[in-house]
Amino acid sequence: MSVAILGDNEQAWLVAAHGSASSGQVVGLIDAGFPRERITLDVRYADREAVATIELAPELRDADACVIIAASELDTQRATTLAALASLGGRIVVLAPGGAGGAVRTAALLAEASIPGTSLAELTGFPILGAIAGRAVKVSVIKRLLPIGVLDVADTRKVTDAVLPYLPDLVPAAGVLATSLANTNNVVHPPLATVNASRIDAGLPFRFYREGLTSAGSHLIEAVDSERLGLTDALGLERVSIEEWFRRFYGDQGLVGDDIGSMLGTFGPLDQSSGPSSVAHRYLTDDVGSGLAVFEAVGLRLGVRMPVTSAICDIVSTWVGQDLRAGTADTASALLEQGPISSNPSNVQAGALASAGIREGS
Repeated sequence: MSVAILGDNEQAWLVAAHGSASSGQVVGLIDAGFPRERITLDVRYADREAVATIELAPELRDADACVIIAASELDTQRATTLAALASLGGRIVVLAPGGAGGAVRTAALLAEASIPGTSLAELTGFPILGAIAGRAVKVSVIKRLLPIGVLDVADTRKVTDAVLPYLPDLVPAAGVLATSLANTNNVVHPPLATVNASRIDAGLPFRFYREGLTSAGSHLIEAVDSERLGLTDALGLERVSIEEWFRRFYGDQGLVGDDIGSMLGTFGPLDQSSGPSSVAHRYLTDDVGSGLAVFEAVGLRLGVRMPVTSAICDIVSTWVGQDLRAGTADTASALLEQGPISSNPSNVQAGALASAGIREGS
């Protein structure tokens, strides 16, 4: 066994099941709630069925060279990381997802604890969506061409070779600066939550992308994305709009529409997605504190104005009663140390991948 998943949540189970079904290998799942045993799960995709073999193990083994830390909430992911910190040295560690700046924050934790030799990487979102009932897994959607950024781009080949058999729809990005600015959840969730503030405050149940999707929410998403693209342009990174990300992720899985509102409002797998029932929800705390507020901090250092993003950071910080900008200045500085600013978008992407021995498209 060469991959182990850390997490005591449904997302960790989904990643473990998908990883085993994709690779045909046993995948370790380190979940404190279960004793050590080997189990099988039936995995159903839209076009096929497969069997996953999961080994529930109470601790990391020497053979587990790659560790994927999967969690819906970033606080949970950080707690899981801290609990396993001493065991992460010398391994490949992938955050699924990382949020904006996840890898650089984790690198700081490892450095503070003097944990050497870790190759850190992050994904821009959850690799798959689905549900588990008993020992049956239903995968509702897979994110195709999901970027994986490696903190040390020279390790990109090593990391992708280790992870791709288990998550075959990943593609290498030009490092963690690129992945930190490509998280679609950060762009979509806070604007749409903001226009649904009264529902959330009242704890009223609603479907986030159906009853909660308004034209005003769609316009806010587009405005935030336009400001994000100002950052990627200034940094010479690949320019990919929110609509293009969704086409890459879901274009072969029923996504239709020319704008983000029509895409979100008609994509079947999002139909039953619940809206937040309180302000203590990752759509607000994570996607601003480890998302939009980091975008804003990067913009401040680059001299790129981001008035809509800043307004949402102000509103949500006041609404949840937290300074969601806390620590983002340091995160932004650490991110900007990861890559040069280039006037040619292809130079950063191609240069980073070439240094790792990877051709674009390979």
